[in-house]
Amino acid sequence: MAAKKKVRRKKSARAKTAAKKNSATQRPRQSDEMKKQVVDRLGAGETAVDLSKELGVSQVTIGNWKRKFAGGGSPGRKPARKRGRKPAAASAPSSSGTIVSQMDAKLRQIESLKKEIRSLAEKL
Repeated sequence: MAAKKKVRRKKSARAKTAAKKNSATQRPRQSDEMKKQVVDRLGAGETAVDLSKELGVSQVTIGNWKRKFAGGGSPGRKPARKRGRKPAAASAPSSSGTIVSQMDAKLRQIESLKKEIRSLAEKL
């Protein structure tokens, strides 16, 4: 069996122009040290609005830095997303004893309803 050759396609002129445009318009990344200083300034009482105007970044970005650095998290990692089922509500029964008693009450209610149905059927 012959191995397939990979075919490299040339980028179109439009793709080349777009790549140049994107690299030219991207803002430089801020260092972690500078981000920590911004968070410290927020803690000192400066507002996110003033800092965002001064630095040329959005208030949302400053909020993200605050969440990332003020919480003591490691600067290189995002917090893990919580996945899976949500925990059971606090009002849920905590022991099997209460579940059994609830089941017994429901069974008694069912028997009572069955008797009522029989008595109604006899009247017809």
